[in-house]
Amino acid sequence: MVRAVSNVHHGKVGVIADTSLQRHLIQALVQAQGYQVIFNLAPDRVDIDTLKSAVAAWYVDLVSDESDWSDFIDLILEYSDVPVLFGDGEDAPPRTSENYPRWERRLLNKLSNVVPLPPAQLPQTEEAAAPIAFDTPKEAVPLPSSILASLAAEPPEIPERVWVLGASLGGPSAVKHFLDCLPGKLPIAFVYAQHIDSSFEEVLGKSVGRHSEFQVVLAKDGYRLAHGEVLVVPIDNVITFGEQAEVIRESKAWDGPYNPCIDQVMNNTLQRFGKHTGAIIFSGMGQDGVQAAANFKEVTAPIWTQAPESCASSSMPDAIIEAGLSQFSADPVGLAEQLVQYIADEVKNNPPQRIKTKPVNL
Repeated sequence: MVRAVSNVHHGKVGVIADTSLQRHLIQALVQAQGYQVIFNLAPDRVDIDTLKSAVAAWYVDLVSDESDWSDFIDLILEYSDVPVLFGDGEDAPPRTSENYPRWERRLLNKLSNVVPLPPAQLPQTEEAAAPIAFDTPKEAVPLPSSILASLAAEPPEIPERVWVLGASLGGPSAVKHFLDCLPGKLPIAFVYAQHIDSSFEEVLGKSVGRHSEFQVVLAKDGYRLAHGEVLVVPIDNVITFGEQAEVIRESKAWDGPYNPCIDQVMNNTLQRFGKHTGAIIFSGMGQDGVQAAANFKEVTAPIWTQAPESCASSSMPDAIIEAGLSQFSADPVGLAEQLVQYIADEVKNNPPQRIKTKPVNL
C-alpha cells in the first residue's frame, strides 16, 4: 500500500536535476501526463524550507558524479517528509532515439506508482495525509547494564548477531533514523539491502550513516563483517558469507525484478548465520522479503517490520504483516528502542557465544 496523497499534494511533484536540459525534459514529460511541477530546481538551489513544501514526491535525477552532490542527498534524505524517487542517472536520450521511449516509461512508472494522476474532482471530505516525521532522540538509546558487562569480554571474531535491513521506496530516510538511534557499541552487525539505482550505491551509505555511531561500509569481496557495522549490499552483484563472516562477492546478478533482491539477501544471510540472524523490513513497494520471512519463521529467527502508518510506501511491511510473519512493528525510533532491549534481554539470559553456525538448508 502506498500512503494516500492529500488533496493539497495530489498530483504535485518537484523535479531536481543537475542539468537544465534534464530538468526541462523531465518537466515536459510529467506535465504532459497531467502532473503539476511545483518545483524545477538544481540540487544546489534546494534548502530545508523547499523540502517542507506541499508536493507529493520529489523526482531526483543526477547525471554527474553522485559524490558531487553528497551534501544535497544528505539533506533530502534527512528532511523530506514525502517519497524521494531517484532516476537512473543517465542523460535523457534525444526524442528521436529508439531509447527515448524506454527512458520515458521508466520515469513514468516510478512516478505513477507513488503519485496518482490528479482526478477531475477530489471529494471535499478527503483528509490530508499526515507528513512522515520521526521523533528521533537527541542521543542514541543508552546501553543497558547487561550489554555493558558483556562488552568487557574480548570482541568476537565473528558477529554474534547479524540482522538484515530491507528497504525500498522511502527506505533511506527510515533506515537513517533507525541507525541514528542506536548506540555504536551495540553487539550486532547489519546487512543493508536497499532498492536503489547503482549510481547512488556509494553515496547511500554515506548518507544513512552520516549521524550514526555505526560504521557504514560497502560490501567488498573478502571484507569481514563485524559488530558495530552496517554492510551496504551491492546493487549489481550477489553476495554470500564465508566461514569467517567474510563477504563473497559473486559475478552473477540478483534474482527478480529489483536489485538487490531482499529475499535473496535474507536467505543468504540466514544460511550462514542461522538463528543468529534477524531482519527488519522497512518502507517499500512490492512484496520483496515475504518468501524469506517464511524461512526465518521456520528457524525462529526474528522478523520485524516498520509500522505501515510511518512508511512512505507500506507494501513491503504490509505483505509481511498480512502473512502473519511479523513479530514486532513500530516506527524507526520504536524499532531501535526495541532492538536495544531485545539484545539486552538476550545477553542477560544467554551469555555471549562465539558463533560456529552450521549451514541452514533452505
